[in-house]
Amino acid sequence: MDANHNTNGTSSHNDSSLQAKLNEIKRTDKGAKHKDGRPLRPLSACNIFFQMERNRITKEQANPDAKHASGAFANLTNTILARWKNIDGALKIELDAKAKLDKERYNREVDVWKANMLRIAEEAASKAAASSADVAEEAPARDGNLDSVALSESTLDSIANSKDGRRSITVKPGAVIPPLPFKVTRGRGRGSSNNVVGVRPLVANHETGLPLVTPVQSRPSLQQAFQAHAKKH
Repeated sequence: MDANHNTNGTSSHNDSSLQAKLNEIKRTDKGAKHKDGRPLRPLSACNIFFQMERNRITKEQANPDAKHASGAFANLTNTILARWKNIDGALKIELDAKAKLDKERYNREVDVWKANMLRIAEEAASKAAASSADVAEEAPARDGNLDSVALSESTLDSIANSKDGRRSITVKPGAVIPPLPFKVTRGRGRGSSNNVVGVRPLVANHETGLPLVTPVQSRPSLQQAFQAHAKKH
């Protein structure tokens, strides 16, 4: 195909007419971005030519005096593709150059977009790490001494002085609990097989509801009591 043959089969375009047609090509989405900020992909030479011809045919459709305007617009895609196959060589060179510039524009913008996305991801990760650290600092520290609970007399006094005479004490499994400084005496209850025979019955304090306690005392056996009585006499 002759390089000087234009899309309509008429005389060749001069430089000014080529530039005029190229100036008519305007990307309606120029500067637009995807929802995530990613730049739009570049246009190829064919895409640019399609936009140029679409603009021209649209203007012809708006002009009632234009011949065959309605028919050309009805078969817009087929008409433009047919003209693309017979495109003027000089115009094709110009379109290729414009497509190259658009691709360079895309490469620059996509590099900036990737850098911004990386920065945003790093900032989000940093904030998440800082938030986790704050939560860890606010959490109460565990004291190793809590593994053992000492039930001292002061602890029992605080239980007795509480409103209902009760106090909740949590003991971890395996905790070491020292022996109490006193002995709780329990009597033999009905239906119970775990009580010891011969000890005093359980007596509760009517104010605190706690069982009365007596210090651990060693009671003499019957033989010791007989020997002591014999010595006195």
